[in-house]
Amino acid sequence: MEPKGTYSVIMFFLFLLLIVGFILFSSPTKKYTKEDLARYYKITKPTLGKWVQYFQSDIPFARWKKMRKVNSFEYQQLIAAFGEDQSGVMQKGQLAEKAESNYKTVRENIKRNILKIGITKEAWEKNNVFPPSISNKMLYILG
Repeated sequence: MEPKGTYSVIMFFLFLLLIVGFILFSSPTKKYTKEDLARYYKITKPTLGKWVQYFQSDIPFARWKKMRKVNSFEYQQLIAAFGEDQSGVMQKGQLAEKAESNYKTVRENIKRNILKIGITKEAWEKNNVFPPSISNKMLYILG
């Protein structure tokens, strides 16, 4: 006959083993290249680099430049920061077209409302293509 607490100790260790196994097997082991992420949005790697520099804060740009691949957690962070809807990727001219305006008016309104959009003047000037999350904010501001 086993002592009373033996069953609960065994169950505790089995439970602990189950948790450790879950953590090990669900860890972000899949790696993605920068090209994979750029392909997802149908943009170039240099454009992706600008997006990382100006439109997200999870991965420091200095670290990004040294990285060759991102794990699945970082990949999901970037997708969340940039937006999932690939059709929302827009160039400045497309923003003007969608807003039924001209580029000059769009540029003036964006610069006037730059803080509401959540970007810097430098980000506007250095980028010609914008991630869906930023494009949507710009279109909202433009009415």
